[in-house]
Amino acid sequence: MPFITASKHRGPNPFTAVILADEKETGVSFHAMTEGIDTGDVLAQHAIPITGADNAGTLLRRTSELAAENLSKLLDNIELHGLNGAPQDPALATYDKKLKGDALYLDWNQPAEVLARKVRACFPFNLALFRHRGMTVYTVRASHESTVADAPPGTIVATLPRIKVATGNGLLILETVTRYGRFPGFGQDSFAGHALANSLNNSCRHPSPSSFQRSTNSSIAANALVRSSPTPTIRIRSYS
Repeated sequence: MPFITASKHRGPNPFTAVILADEKETGVSFHAMTEGIDTGDVLAQHAIPITGADNAGTLLRRTSELAAENLSKLLDNIELHGLNGAPQDPALATYDKKLKGDALYLDWNQPAEVLARKVRACFPFNLALFRHRGMTVYTVRASHESTVADAPPGTIVATLPRIKVATGNGLLILETVTRYGRFPGFGQDSFAGHALANSLNNSCRHPSPSSFQRSTNSSIAANALVRSSPTPTIRIRSYS
């Protein structure tokens, strides 16, 4: 059961892919299985809108419910008419790999809106992350604002009541983060943005303050937050 639309966003990463692509809707496709990846004739499609509150997890749940609601009707139709589907247009096909490794890191040179969308797209399966003074920080929830910061991308320009980080365009607001790669609710040590702010402030007292540039509203080093280097079978898939 792959989830998204034939022909777009094929592969193992549909829920993340549609949010990263800023798609306005997603859904499920019932299609026949072939040797290719999600290339079979489409038997039925059903759509739902993507909201600003959605993340990869909510889309998984919503499309699963959508598939369950329509499966019985599809099976009845197959019993009456057989597997008569519509072929996909290969010219419209895209394939999205699962995000992992370096692809999960936040690039502060990107616009804040894009970074906030990436946080939503990664939650709850593989959280977006960044490095700060030797610590890996996983981002659970974030928002953005259009305020222009007089600081390089990656600079923390505010810490209370929430951490605000300068980006390529606007500020990324870190709402909830964790030091472990799972989201809160599974016993991991997670903490709100303001709690991390205190921790970051304490950890950024450097013996050589001249070695880094101070931001306007905090003593965090410019670019302190850095990207780390380095037989016919029916299948159901979500789509957009």
